[in-house]
Amino acid sequence: MYQRNGFTLIEFLIVIALIGVVASFGSVRFVGAQKGGRDTRRMSDIKQYQNALEIYASKNNGTYPPIAASLITELCTGAYIEAAACPTDPNTTLSADDYWYAPDDPVAPGAYVLWASLEKTNDYFVVCSNGQVGTLDRSVSVPPFTPCPL
Repeated sequence: MYQRNGFTLIEFLIVIALIGVVASFGSVRFVGAQKGGRDTRRMSDIKQYQNALEIYASKNNGTYPPIAASLITELCTGAYIEAAACPTDPNTTLSADDYWYAPDDPVAPGAYVLWASLEKTNDYFVVCSNGQVGTLDRSVSVPPFTPCPL
């Protein structure tokens, strides 16, 4: 009697197709994990900017940089914050979703609001000089945020 020692072409194609399906599920989950990781870095970066602004204020009689609402990188180029303390958005393809700074309401001078767009959710991550930290829905909230919206 003849004994088979291999796979048929059909069996081989079925195995390849199953591997492709499993790999596609894995890659979709991996993309979500990447977005979550970048969002975590954005939150950490905004907190780093907050620390740099507090250092600036401690050296300048409690006042914060007097620039209008703008990309936060302008604080780095304007000699307000050391360039080494200026992280950039981890996803460089999102030009409209960089980190932002705005002085708070003129009624309460010496305050600010920092924010960044999150990638995994439809939210802004917001940090205020009064210590409030949270998220705002991008479809409802419109920057610049002055005063602190939290």
